[in-house]
Amino acid sequence: IDIRELISADDAAQQFALGPNGALLYCMQYLAANMQWLRQQLNAIAHRNTYLIFDCPGQIELYVHHECMRRITKTIVDEWHYRLA
Repeated sequence: IDIRELISADDAAQQFALGPNGALLYCMQYLAANMQWLRQQLNAIAHRNTYLIFDCPGQIELYVHHECMRRITKTIVDEWHYRLA
């Protein structure tokens, strides 16, 4: 699953005149607001005993200063009942 099918940092940066970190933050917030897209993508590939790897951006600001990753993770775990390790 590639989030760039939903939104890309390059497109966000150009459209909203954002720097690299601002564009990444916008994309994560956009994903958090459009979780049904991620759910559809996961449903298409996830089967019983399937392991998924989420490769997230390395910018610490996305995890420390903003709620979007916590909301995304909370939805995946609490509402969709995936186990994260």
